[in-house]
Amino acid sequence: MAKLPLRIILLLNTHAGGLTYKELSQKTDYHSHTISRKITYLDNKGLIVIEQKKSKNLQGRKWVNVVKLKKEFKDDNVAKFLSRISKQLDCSLNDIFIN
Repeated sequence: MAKLPLRIILLLNTHAGGLTYKELSQKTDYHSHTISRKITYLDNKGLIVIEQKKSKNLQGRKWVNVVKLKKEFKDDNVAKFLSRISKQLDCSLNDIFIN
């Protein structure tokens, strides 16, 4: 199993409205290419939803990708949240923290 991007998953759990790639990059101190690679991994595993929204910026892009955690995985209880994530990834909680 590849190393799970826990920082990103936990951030998405606390931000119900979702975050853009740039916001994720700023909050995690990851490079934008690293964010893109980790988001692709999470999307392939079925943990997130990527929506396109109109940008408020007048210059540059007109649309931005907003990354959200799927509703069935969100939970305030950390133990339940992590157990749902581990079931989706078909692994144990030990696998998440040891790798």
